[in-house]
Amino acid sequence: MLKQILLSAVLCSWAAAQPGNYAAARQAYQSTQYEQAIQLLKDKKDTDSLLLMGQSWFMLGEFKKAGEVFEKVVSLEPNDSMAHLWLGRAYGRRAETSSPFLAPRYASKARQQFEAAVQLDPRNILAMNDLFEYYMEAPGFLGGGKDKAQAL
Repeated sequence: MLKQILLSAVLCSWAAAQPGNYAAARQAYQSTQYEQAIQLLKDKKDTDSLLLMGQSWFMLGEFKKAGEVFEKVVSLEPNDSMAHLWLGRAYGRRAETSSPFLAPRYASKARQQFEAAVQLDPRNILAMNDLFEYYMEAPGFLGGGKDKAQAL
């Protein structure tokens, strides 16, 4: 009996350390080991794994790569509020870090994703906060405005 328990524990530890394991990738992400999380998820195609991979790219400052992954998640799960939120965040950071010619395009895309996230889940406080912040900071020609923030 003790041998079976020990063997089971060893197998569970081994499985957690294998590439592509979501639990191990989640732990790596929470430990700010984003590169390791990406490596563990590189062959995964499910939406949870892709969302975590995109978040890892985002935390590394790779906003284009993060956005590409979040776009995949949104295409697979168009009703996922968190996927829209993270895609909006990626577009927002690209707007902040890109040239003045590209920034308005990414800013508008960020707003659209934040609005979609709130529409899909009005109780998503994170999405509501990001949309509120967008409305407060963005000029009117990019869809911002204090009146929109107040209405939200």
